[in-house]
Amino acid sequence: MQPALASLLGEQAKGLSANSVSRLKYAWEKEYQQWSGRSLTKRQYVHIWADGIYSKVRMDDKLVY
Repeated sequence: MQPALASLLGEQAKGLSANSVSRLKYAWEKEYQQWSGRSLTKRQYVHIWADGIYSKVRMDDKLVY
């Protein structure tokens, strides 16, 4: 586990034990649950949905986009 943490988080992460990672995961999970359960009713959000297909097709020896 320690080599993986060092490669992901840098050399300072080498000292993290499995217990430390478990404690951090538990704390982050609690924070995420609070964040994902917050009320969004007092704000307005705008979102954009974009979808498309791009393909190159040969027709009669011509490349058609």
